[in-house]
Amino acid sequence: MPRGIEEDLSSSTKKSNDLPFRSSGAGGNVRVLFLYASNVTNPAAKISTFVSDHNEIMALSGVNNNRFISVAGMQVVNATFSDPYVCKSVIVTRMKINGFEFVGLNNDMQAARADYAYLFLNGPAGDITCGNSTLGLSGHIGGQVYGQLDSDENYGVVADNYLGYAADLTGVHEMGHLLGGYHPGQGNSFNEGILFDTDPNNKWQSIMGSYQYREDGDCLFAGPTDDDCLRIPRFSNPSRTYWVTGDPLGVVGVSDMTSYLNYSVPVASNFEPNPFPQPPAPTGFNVVSDHCYGFNQVSWNNVSGADHYRLYRSYQSSFINPELIYSGSYNSTYINVNSGTVYLRVRACNDAGCDVYSNQQSASRVNYCM
Repeated sequence: MPRGIEEDLSSSTKKSNDLPFRSSGAGGNVRVLFLYASNVTNPAAKISTFVSDHNEIMALSGVNNNRFISVAGMQVVNATFSDPYVCKSVIVTRMKINGFEFVGLNNDMQAARADYAYLFLNGPAGDITCGNSTLGLSGHIGGQVYGQLDSDENYGVVADNYLGYAADLTGVHEMGHLLGGYHPGQGNSFNEGILFDTDPNNKWQSIMGSYQYREDGDCLFAGPTDDDCLRIPRFSNPSRTYWVTGDPLGVVGVSDMTSYLNYSVPVASNFEPNPFPQPPAPTGFNVVSDHCYGFNQVSWNNVSGADHYRLYRSYQSSFINPELIYSGSYNSTYINVNSGTVYLRVRACNDAGCDVYSNQQSASRVNYCM
């Protein structure tokens, strides 16, 4: 099984967290703007798999089911990042400063209501050292983040061949950093991974465990196929055990990333205000003829959460190729039917968009005016 080398820009030393740990009953939808290099294949499928894997692992670890990540958008970055001296540490810094390939990134995040930006690179099979003699710490392989539970430093990057279960879920690991997680022995309290290395023949670590080409709690990374220290698909949780060995998945008061995620996910979900939910279809949709040629009054009930309405017309009862004929904040309007009969439906809208159509009504033209 391949192993990812990963590093976050601030994980080498402990740092205080401005937000004290506390339990929270609030939910959290962390919206992620996914970027991908132009040479990444099947980006939509990879993004979907990553989101599914991350949410599944949080749930299996015991994180409350109203904490999750979701897709705020997907967009290509017109670069392949093939220059060996443009490595992951350089790339994630460019994201932070909105420079080079990432001009306007913060604006894109705000437009998408995204809490984080996360870049997929086309991952090389081997390592690119970026002029660094230490294998992996600056290469493309694996991933890196800028910031941990910080609304001003919310950028991550991962190689696309280190995303899924077969690649040791380095992508989930990096997202865990962005949500406030640390490697074993590097956090404050609760928000660390766990490394179990007392048995030299059966070492394992949680998702926040580290694979780096240096001794890190006696868990070494010796190459892309190293299997000496398995990283299991769970966040640390002292109330659960590793199903193979029966050992606890955490230490009370030290490594309980599951409890920390119950706190941190709602915090991260408020980095950018989440869009309002799309309003439901209007009810009470009605058309009344003025009995004067093609003039008809169209009305519907106001919808809570809607800031405008869109009225559509089709010349087919199957509502094929509908045309927008009214957009505004009022819940009534006049229309003029030029000939025959038209078919009408209305939608309620807000910043999040428009949901389903209302029921259908028809309006006709008459040959008189009373």
